[in-house]
Amino acid sequence: LADDLMGSVAAAIPVLPSSLIAGVLTEAPDTALPAAEIKKRALARAARLEASGARIYSPRHGADRAIDEGLRMLSIRRLVTRESGGFRPVASRLPLLKVYANAIAHLDREPVKVPAQ
Repeated sequence: LADDLMGSVAAAIPVLPSSLIAGVLTEAPDTALPAAEIKKRALARAARLEASGARIYSPRHGADRAIDEGLRMLSIRRLVTRESGGFRPVASRLPLLKVYANAIAHLDREPVKVPAQ
């Protein structure tokens, strides 16, 4: 039942750029990553998730620009900051950034195997 429910949610709700970016940035929260590297990693994850059946938000202006807009929105919300030619999470806001990342974490996980009784 739980797998069916999560499958229905995954089919109905698209993966958003902000969640893809949050996932990239929370993997190395102490490192400022250049925008190009964030974009590369986010787009690679989007492709991997789409190949496994996830619905990816795809605006008319293209995935590349969607990643730029997602990064801009996370900056406006003060979840990420620009420094040393890149972006990194704001330390005090890292728990909230992880919420964004965790919104799609279930799509990257293997289904939980329940042992037969």
